[in-house]
Amino acid sequence: MIYYFGWVVLSLGLGNDDFTEEQREQLLADVDTLLMPVRKNFQLCERRQQNYLDTLFISSAHNHDIGYKDGILSIYRQIGVIAPGSYGLLYIREPESPESHNQFKVFRLAKGVLTSHDDTLLSPCIPNIELE
Repeated sequence: MIYYFGWVVLSLGLGNDDFTEEQREQLLADVDTLLMPVRKNFQLCERRQQNYLDTLFISSAHNHDIGYKDGILSIYRQIGVIAPGSYGLLYIREPESPESHNQFKVFRLAKGVLTSHDDTLLSPCIPNIELE
């Protein structure tokens, strides 16, 4: 099994820069194009605008990881390239993995770079969020 839950605030720049509506629309079109071939793999894959923040929400659970993890990490990396001001988090858990069954891995996108971190808020899953 594999579970993933993530969000990304989409932004072209690394500050409070103003962007034209045309630049914003192009960014959103580029992200939609990026998601098109993999959108069917997500149970939730939605882009929303909230108080002038364009945010992408991604979440899913699959019985087997047949490339889903690599696919979602690739999407985050590509967003970092086309929109280096974007930032967000992605939590991944693989309960059937012998090495990481009891923990979430957190991926942080900031300033165009995706980094991996050990989760300390929900992990270890047993006993933090599950009983034995």
